[in-house]
Amino acid sequence: MIAECCIRCNREIMLNVSSGRLLVCRLVEIISNKIFNVQKDDAQLECINNAPTKLYRVEEIPKDELNLAEDELIVQVAHFNKV
Repeated sequence: MIAECCIRCNREIMLNVSSGRLLVCRLVEIISNKIFNVQKDDAQLECINNAPTKLYRVEEIPKDELNLAEDELIVQVAHFNKV
């Protein structure tokens, strides 16, 4: 399961981070340098489609995204400047 993968990554990170704080991780799917999907923790690793155009990254979930209320939503945005 993806949750088990994130736990293993957390253990590896803990060995390299001197702060000793527990990290909560997630697996994100990246297509064309953009976050396309955040994988659910209960999904099986065998079910992930491993295409050449996709990358997967394990990242720490920021503290402000951990405990969302029912009326809150995370919106992924990109900022750019037009010259």
